[in-house]
Amino acid sequence: MGSIGTSGAIKGVPRGAVDIGVASRSLTDEELTTGMVAVEYSRSLTVLAVASKLKVTAITREQLADFYTGKLAKWPDGTPVRPVLRQPGDDNTKQIKSLSPDIEKALLAAERREGLAFAVIDQEAADKIENIPGAIGVSTLALIKSEGRALRALKLDGVDPTEQNGATGAYPLIKRFFFITQKSPSPSVQQFIAFVNSPTGQEVLTKNGQWRP
Repeated sequence: MGSIGTSGAIKGVPRGAVDIGVASRSLTDEELTTGMVAVEYSRSLTVLAVASKLKVTAITREQLADFYTGKLAKWPDGTPVRPVLRQPGDDNTKQIKSLSPDIEKALLAAERREGLAFAVIDQEAADKIENIPGAIGVSTLALIKSEGRALRALKLDGVDPTEQNGATGAYPLIKRFFFITQKSPSPSVQQFIAFVNSPTGQEVLTKNGQWRP
């Protein structure tokens, strides 16, 4: 089964389609009325990523804005820059817009450009960043590490995309992960959450680019 994304998880739990969902945001007041609860269990970095084979290791806010507008159209090796976009209201898009007013304006311009790649869920975005020559897009350190993706998380304004820099606030983009369950989850769900919170579970999270809030 592929990823159903945050919206799929939040819709699936109250319907009984899934016992436990994983979301990248908490629940709204309206969603709480359905009898669900959200518990944050880890954090990771939201990163700008490129395919590992692209010889790029860093980006600045100014360059990112120029990539989105098309003002900066090629990487240093001459490969065309191909941004991969997400939905305007998506949490990833909101985070990138928060980096600067210029980036927010540039993203709005990019959404009107023809021919740019678009992805609905994280896995689709990762697929396109891996496979479209010169692509750059938003991912998370957790996804890149846990799925063994052929992607490179870029330095942002000279700051390394490491868990330590995320935890200390040196790196600006943090992704929060929540378990979405019923208020009275089944014993199996409770056991799973207990495992995640155990030392063994925390070791698994740490190996996959995440840390405890």
